Amino acid sequence: MDLLAQSMKIFEEIDSNIERSTTVIRGVMEKMTCYEVLLKEKQPKKKQQSITSFFRPHIPSQVTESETDDDNGDTSEQEVAK
Repeated sequence: MDLLAQSMKIFEEIDSNIERSTTVIRGVMEKMTCYEVLLKEKQPKKKQQSITSFFRPHIPSQVTESETDDDNGDTSEQEVAK
């Protein structure tokens, strides 16, 4: 909100009526508080996600004995008999 504070300071310097400029500055600042609250609520949500959040954990599948025999080129006794 530095830009707003700078703008209010310029407004205060330009306006010769101190009461009027103080009233305007106070009114603007009061109206801006709700937006400052909203901004502060949203800022924690802007945190960057870690790279691990994009990957699923690898869960090895369970392999049965018959699948391992086929994968290794081994033949079972039933296949030889055929």
